[in-house]
Amino acid sequence: MYRPRTQQGHRSGGGLGKRQVQPQEQQLVLQTQPLQQGVSILYLPHLLYSSTLGHLKADKKPTGWPREFPFPNPASGPVPAMLRCIELYAAALKTDPSSHTETGKGVMKLSKKLQLAFIKRVNMLCDYLVEYSKPDGNVPWPIRNQRRPDIVPQQFNSWKVGSLYGEGAPNLQQQADAINRLSSWFEWHHQRQPPEMTSEPSVQDEVFTQLLNPLSLLMQTRYNNKNDNNIDRIFYPQWGRSCAARAGNKAAIPDFVLNGTPVAGSQCVVLEVKTWWGYNFNELFTKTTAAPNRNAVAPGAGAFRWREENGMTKLVRQLWGQLGFNNCRWGICTNGAQIFVFHKPSDTMLCISSIMKWTDPSVHQVLIGLCFAAWDEKTYNLNGVMTPFFTHSSTWDTNWS
Repeated sequence: MYRPRTQQGHRSGGGLGKRQVQPQEQQLVLQTQPLQQGVSILYLPHLLYSSTLGHLKADKKPTGWPREFPFPNPASGPVPAMLRCIELYAAALKTDPSSHTETGKGVMKLSKKLQLAFIKRVNMLCDYLVEYSKPDGNVPWPIRNQRRPDIVPQQFNSWKVGSLYGEGAPNLQQQADAINRLSSWFEWHHQRQPPEMTSEPSVQDEVFTQLLNPLSLLMQTRYNNKNDNNIDRIFYPQWGRSCAARAGNKAAIPDFVLNGTPVAGSQCVVLEVKTWWGYNFNELFTKTTAAPNRNAVAPGAGAFRWREENGMTKLVRQLWGQLGFNNCRWGICTNGAQIFVFHKPSDTMLCISSIMKWTDPSVHQVLIGLCFAAWDEKTYNLNGVMTPFFTHSSTWDTNWS
């Protein structure tokens, strides 16, 4: 388990909760007002070090932050210049690759008007999510909010949206605690070697370790705590395991959800985990839509084959059911080798991003941009902004990753 940094660079304490502060420790405790507003910076872990090329220069430090920030190299040596997931390998003894999750009865019984009808590709979606995560990012269209039509920011990103609606960066102490833990996680992460994968649960363990832990910490650098119970050590929004809050529809329960608050119904992102030896995401689009031909009713429209029975259509139906079951519009799916994100702009359409490799260095920033977008969308009624109609495509291209 990785542990927070002390003055000498050793570790003490553990977990993601608050720890006892020793007076002699040189840590990220502010000398200014404890509730002073933080800084609008995306604190990606690899940018926290003086040896990496980032935007956290000395002159960018808030007043009161320790002089040893950006952090010096740890005793183990220089940290990598980029953050990326560690490649996973399959064990010789693993689950059957032909085993696929059956669609839940509740999903198959959806009325015609609630069934998925079209799948659209949005190849620029990952780029837009990266832009949305940046304090100076610029997603190229204004907010469409019927409640506040007068608000049209020049730069459309999470930080700008938050400031317009009264929520800028959180307080400096919260940011300091979070980036302290992010640096500890990063130093531990780049030195570890994951075990061989044997099943979906083993891939789920790595998803939580390599993706969701840092994403939850990054949320703490962006938002104020939404936990109304005032429990200091529990922060929301945070990633966690999903549970069957209702009877039935078990196949519509995702592996993980991003919970906005401790209250049921605050989920804003679902995440489903598969195995790469059971699911090849390169087949996602070609095996789930009607094959293009001159006699098709709507050639090139991306019509989804709801009643088709193959691994890919079962997966898409499962994801569609998860969005509806959890009242979410955003989701992530990974098989441990590939990742894609998806968005539900309407009751019958699903927009899917290009496919990223598990080890792509942009994965964490894409996903934190998605977390920001999902929470902002649910909070400020911004549905459809990230996937407007003109970005949709339905070209049947087998090489669309």
